[in-house]
Amino acid sequence: VVRAENAHGISLPSPMSEPIMVGMNELNSGLDMSEARASLLSGDVVELVNATSVDSSSMKLVWEIINGKYLEGFYIYARDLDEDFERTYKMLTVLNAGSVSSCTVSGLHKFREYEFFIVPFYKTVEGKPSNSRIARTLEDVPSAPPTAMEALLLNSSAVYLKWKAPPIGSINGILRTYHVLVRGVDLRSNYSKLLSNVTIDASSPNLLLANLTEGVTYTVSMAAATELGMGPFSNPATLRLDPVTKQLDQSSVRYPINHEVGDDILTKPWFIAVLGTILALMMVSFGAMVFVKRKQMMMKQSALAALRGHQANGVLKFPTYTAGGGDGYWTDPSGILWRQPVARPKDHIQDYAPVGTMPADQGARNRYVGID
Repeated sequence: VVRAENAHGISLPSPMSEPIMVGMNELNSGLDMSEARASLLSGDVVELVNATSVDSSSMKLVWEIINGKYLEGFYIYARDLDEDFERTYKMLTVLNAGSVSSCTVSGLHKFREYEFFIVPFYKTVEGKPSNSRIARTLEDVPSAPPTAMEALLLNSSAVYLKWKAPPIGSINGILRTYHVLVRGVDLRSNYSKLLSNVTIDASSPNLLLANLTEGVTYTVSMAAATELGMGPFSNPATLRLDPVTKQLDQSSVRYPINHEVGDDILTKPWFIAVLGTILALMMVSFGAMVFVKRKQMMMKQSALAALRGHQANGVLKFPTYTAGGGDGYWTDPSGILWRQPVARPKDHIQDYAPVGTMPADQGARNRYVGID
């Protein structure tokens, strides 16, 4: 900071300059780090006094500094102790620890038990860890509904329902009760009426629905609750007793009756892609078959038209087949060819036939002459 001065006094200070790091003596620096290491590791530097829950995901830590000569800050560690989950660490760095004696650690899991401890540090030297404190974050409402709801038909007017608790990581406390809502639905007018609101102890995740009417559509939804309140309700599951078959109508409900869209294979992107590919291949194959069949029919029609054109000219030409030595043509039955006859001796017919002498009256009666 710079100030100007004249006969009347001193001016206002100038703006503060940027910080400048001056060089240090290597020997003094080495001695300083050695002293810091000895101070941080030889005795207790900080004591963790208390760890208190602020809400379901935050804890407040309070500590007391015992030896702050070589102290730049703290590393605060939070270790998850819940056996049902993977053991994880969370670390937070706090600087300027000389004037700080407490800190709030946020972003913790709800209703989880944590172990906290503090490690002091000076530059690159880490000191001895402090004592540890164990505390649990506060309870909260469940963040997910019950799952795996199933229906079992007992008779023509009663259905037995059972389900499972929400995933353990989403209960966020001690499960106390379940709340079940049963509604009657008029699908034509899109109207629903609340028929029953039942609270069930968490130790018995089942319910018997009696006095159901055949042909009426019912919806069932439920929510889990802790000491702090209810979580979200599940998607409504549809129930309908078929008046003809006296069974649950499977066109309106699938087993289990969990209507989570993400759990339905029919809505998976990969299933839709595979189904579309199969349909496309079937359509292409069908089109190719129709094209080939039509092509064959057109070729047959062209051949018949050409044959009929030859017959219309009055002469049907066949390829000829010539056998050696003959002067005539014969048809070959196997190849439909004209074939010359094979040379063979001919029977010579007499130019004149012998005439027998007969009486005149007998010759009148016989007008014809026999020929041998």
